[in-house]
Amino acid sequence: MGVVHVVGGMTAWLVRTLDGIPGPLVFLVVVCSWSVAASVLATAASFPIRRALYGARVRARRRYVKQAAVQSVRIDEETLESLVGRVLVEMLLLERVRALLSFFGGRLLTESLTQFVLRPREALRLGALGVGAIMAWTTWPHSDVWMPTDLWDALARSGPDWDALRVALPVIVLAIGVAVVLPRAPLLDRIRARDEAAKDANRMLAKWSYGAFQLGDAARARAYEVHRNAAALVDRRLQSLHPALSYSSDGLVDDRQHDVPVLAPFRPGSGRALSLEDGALVRALQNLQARSDEIREAGLADVARALVPSVWPFIVRAEVDWSMGEALVTERSFLTDAALEKRLVSRVTLTLVNEYERGRGTGSPTHVLAYERLEHAARDTHHRLEVWAVDLALQAGCLAAAHGLLSRRLLGSPWTRLLSAAKA
Repeated sequence: MGVVHVVGGMTAWLVRTLDGIPGPLVFLVVVCSWSVAASVLATAASFPIRRALYGARVRARRRYVKQAAVQSVRIDEETLESLVGRVLVEMLLLERVRALLSFFGGRLLTESLTQFVLRPREALRLGALGVGAIMAWTTWPHSDVWMPTDLWDALARSGPDWDALRVALPVIVLAIGVAVVLPRAPLLDRIRARDEAAKDANRMLAKWSYGAFQLGDAARARAYEVHRNAAALVDRRLQSLHPALSYSSDGLVDDRQHDVPVLAPFRPGSGRALSLEDGALVRALQNLQARSDEIREAGLADVARALVPSVWPFIVRAEVDWSMGEALVTERSFLTDAALEKRLVSRVTLTLVNEYERGRGTGSPTHVLAYERLEHAARDTHHRLEVWAVDLALQAGCLAAAHGLLSRRLLGSPWTRLLSAAKA
């Protein structure tokens, strides 16, 4: 009740402040004021939702690490799929809430890379204006001069003057024709250009959606493959540096023999740490890259993005954003063989093996420290490989969600199908 009194008091204050202005104009000002207030509240609520939506990767990583610590055993693929599935469901729900808040002007203030952007037109969204009208109508102070209900009476009394309308109709039609034809860029041409751009963008989005579906399937298989073979990847990397060293899934480095010379450094191109089949993944990446390039080179990147606002968070989270100067579809983020090789080389290094080798057989504190450093690097790489696999599984889920949302958009809702049938 306290909130109701405060709202009523603010409406009464606005009405008193605008005393002397015609009642309908005062009502419009009050509606716009409450519309701005509704937009501000919706924007304040949407900020944490947007950040939670784009923070899905961090949540997935934390939950994976927490679950692995609780279970104290290796997480299987079924548990990994369930974890990623829950995060995706949360993302879908958050996107629905964000879209609902946007209907009420929830994008009045948005974040760019370096600054906040104010969008005053968001306060005039239909939902915000509806809330403003309801607030103004229900909290309007009683007055003998003018009440909102007088609007209905005025509308009922003001019937159309058909004789005047018949005289004015040709003039109105002529004025509309002049407004459409005379500008430097005729309105019809602008409407036609907009429709053609939307049509081309929709056709490209359909191709892009199929490419996202293919890449999602390939990325999902790759994520489970890397997760399943994480320990083997580290083991092969150690063996490529020294044949006596091996790594187990328990996180331990084992030295099987002594006095074995260090082999040549492991270099990209001289052998793979583990030969995983990434042909389908690379082909899917190249296909989606071509679709993204097609959208950008046609100059329709912004048009395509504006057509799919509800899909965009999933596209960004999957790291396949076509709107940038360079497409962000990279082999590194999708863990191709070359990407895995580079990551393993940078983390389990020949320097660590040489430090361990120099103290072999001495049992000195320096040798023990070198062994602990090598084992820590191997264990940390094993853990990171599993976390990267979680990231890739989430990217695959986002690609699948983007494909599903785009497909439903192209198929249309019951309302769009009904309107299309009526138009036909």
